[in-house]
Amino acid sequence: MSRATKDSASLMEKSLRFPSSAHLSFRTIGTKDPQIADLLPRVTPYKNADFSRALEVAQGGNSEADFIFAVIENKGPGTATKVKVDASYAIVDSGSDNKNVNVRKIANIPILEAGAGFAICISISRLPTPGDGASLPSASIENSDFYRDAIGDPMQTATIGTADHQTELLAKSTLRIS
Repeated sequence: MSRATKDSASLMEKSLRFPSSAHLSFRTIGTKDPQIADLLPRVTPYKNADFSRALEVAQGGNSEADFIFAVIENKGPGTATKVKVDASYAIVDSGSDNKNVNVRKIANIPILEAGAGFAICISISRLPTPGDGASLPSASIENSDFYRDAIGDPMQTATIGTADHQTELLAKSTLRIS
């Protein structure tokens, strides 16, 4: 095969692959409202026992409670498949029996469409005090896309460290996030 043919085939493959690839972002948010969809319309909660507890605390009339979520959004034009998030946090909650605890959260989403996202409940602080919050020692996101799946390419892995970790406080949250 000539060099021109190989270059042409490579260019064609890239033009098929990259316009439809996903681009996943990761950030940690603090909020007083566990109904994430009210604050971030295209983000749905990852429904597990932690999220159910967050809803119970909020619906139980505890207006002081603060919640920490890891939010993963697909900012790219393509659909992400086989999304796996593995995040570890160091939590400080002086109102809890476990004042300093390390938690690890793992979530799997089969398909994450372009423009959509999901939020994993990391921590619930029933009576937050100054200094309470969370820090992210490490996180990783694995994902694929329909093209990679079709040709059998391995999944992509992105590692999020403290230097490129984004944080945000929503709905008057008082927690410290780093």
